[in-house]
Amino acid sequence: MAGETSGVVSNVDLGNISFQDPESARANFSRAVSRLSPGLAGALPALLAESPDPDSALMLFDRLVSEASPEVVRLLDRHNSLAHYAIVVFGHSRFLGETLIQNTDLLHS
Repeated sequence: MAGETSGVVSNVDLGNISFQDPESARANFSRAVSRLSPGLAGALPALLAESPDPDSALMLFDRLVSEASPEVVRLLDRHNSLAHYAIVVFGHSRFLGETLIQNTDLLHS
């Protein structure tokens, strides 16, 4: 489960994602995937590549998995579509992204 993703980080090419700040993106990515299952960690680059603002999407997703309870992270791991929806929100609206981070109970709805 979480914590078993070090191989994912080293094998992932984030170069095909149009990050404005690739160095920060790499740090945020490493931090985020360290809390995720290998399956979700492996899907994360493709989800970010679809985002209109991958920098914000990744930064907010990292905050979500860092600040949320372990239960929320397990929920994201079990239901990858929730992670996809969160990244969509994060990439489109910082305001709505902050709302989701502050109200993770919305993920249970």
